[in-house]
Formats: sequence, C-alpha cells, structure tokens
Amino acid sequence: MTSVFDSVKPTVPVRRLPTVLEAVPWLPGDNVPGVTEVVCDVGCCPPVRGLIETLEGDMYIQPGYWVITGVDGEQWGVRPDIFHKTYEFVQPTAEQCCEVNDGYECPNPTQHFLKTDWDYGDA
Repeated sequence: MTSVFDSVKPTVPVRRLPTVLEAVPWLPGDNVPGVTEVVCDVGCCPPVRGLIETLEGDMYIQPGYWVITGVDGEQWGVRPDIFHKTYEFVQPTAEQCCEVNDGYECPNPTQHFLKTDWDYGDA
C-alpha cells in the first residue's frame, strides 16, 4: 500500500520579483507608524519591545529590528543580521531624501540609515 508521503513533489527554483519596500530600524522611543512600544513586566529582556500587527498576527520586535512595510501596507519585523543578508539599500527619490533630512538635499541618501553606532542588543 502506498502513501501520499511516498512520493514527494519536487520543488522548482523561483526568484521573488524585485520590489522596493520601505524599511526603518526601530529603537525604543522611536515614533514608527504601526509599532506600539510595550514595556514588559519585571524580568523581561529586553524590558521594552515593539509590537506590530502583521498579517499572521501580533509580532514582538526587539530594539534594532527593521520594520518593513510591504506593497499593500502590511508590516513585519526583521532581525538586523537577516535584514543585512536579504535586503539592499536603493537610491531614494529626491522627495524621500528631503523628507529624511528635513528638506535638505543629502549627498548620500542612505547615510541617515547606515549608522554603525546603534546598539542592536542581542537581536
């Protein structure tokens, strides 16, 4: 007698379509739309986390996680190490550059986000 599990359907390689998404690193005290700051009870580590309502349910993020906003406005959190392995920075439009730098033109549009002195904690 054969089982459904006796023959495994082969997978096919696919590539995700290139899509430009919005991303921002989150730290406690940051005002990031869609992220609610949650202070944990005594003994929690980290003591302050972010809460995002994702399509799959509530997701808690730690300081230093990147908050990604998808093409339909959906959001999810990504650990910093995974973010840097799977996402790349793209050249923002002039309008986006001005928004980030309070109306001033920026010579390197990604400089605002590429801070090396952020403490990502254990994320």
